Amino acid sequence: MQKSYLLGVDGGNTKTDFMLFDTQGNLVDYLKTGSCSHEALADGYAGAKRELNRHITTLCERNKASRSGIVSSVFGLAGIDNNEQQMQMTTILSDLDFHHFLAINDSFLPIKAASRDGTGVCSINGTGSVTGGIDRVQRYLQVGGIGAAVGDSGGGRYFSERTICAVYNELFRNGKPTTMTKPLLALLNVTDDKVLMEAISKNYYGRKIKDIEFMKILFNSTNREDEVAVGIVLDIATQLANSVIGCIHRLDFGKKVNIVTAGSIWDKCETPFLYQQFCDHIQKNLIIDSEFIKPNLPPICGAVNWAFQLYEGVEQGCHRMESISEEITRALS
Repeated sequence: MQKSYLLGVDGGNTKTDFMLFDTQGNLVDYLKTGSCSHEALADGYAGAKRELNRHITTLCERNKASRSGIVSSVFGLAGIDNNEQQMQMTTILSDLDFHHFLAINDSFLPIKAASRDGTGVCSINGTGSVTGGIDRVQRYLQVGGIGAAVGDSGGGRYFSERTICAVYNELFRNGKPTTMTKPLLALLNVTDDKVLMEAISKNYYGRKIKDIEFMKILFNSTNREDEVAVGIVLDIATQLANSVIGCIHRLDFGKKVNIVTAGSIWDKCETPFLYQQFCDHIQKNLIIDSEFIKPNLPPICGAVNWAFQLYEGVEQGCHRMESISEEITRALS
């Protein structure tokens, strides 16, 4: 008799986690690889199909499993930002002989990793920013995630850009003085502001200096109550909050909503002001109760939990969360 399995996949633009479980909730295998995202690979969707097929074949062969035995799977992948992209990935996975699966943006996975009832809204604030929500009837909605044209106002690049712009404004565009100027010029090794644009082009646009270094300047000045820095962080917090609020209004959460924050900036932010203002703005503009959750489990937990919820039903699947999470935590430790 063929054994049955469930598969969870968390795929970003730099790495992909695959976890194979049996239907009793036992971890069978874990595979960590490079990106399978069509956005990160030179040959786009063809590359995504090739890499997914290669790694899933490895996973199946070393466990003597067949793809037909994978009875439920969730693929949380970067680059699934609209219906067309979701259809493309759905076609790819169907071609790879998957039948009971969901292909979804990876921004939804922290909800399934952190929320006890499998619902909520997640604000991702890391390399980039995006908001995703899953309501009580399992409808899902993504807000943003493709750039400034749809109001994306978070992520490391955006924080860095706003920091540099504030200093440039002071020096060249009649902007307010800011304590960020001196440390930014030092970071860029600029002693004469006449060469500032050249330094910005080389170090920011040329990615010679990591975004975290610019962000440290912004957050340090925020903690010192610099007016310009505080204004930038307040604006970003408000915009991130508005994406969450908008997502909540378009879905149905009943009387209470779980709000999950994930991504490197939310996890490691060096100023509490950002998170405080984010939470305050949401609470002031919601008519339902909210619970803010900072997940302590990786997104791959969300993919696996979701696969079980699709297989067993949301309520029964959620009952497995604790034991599944323990299995994954042991595997990653």
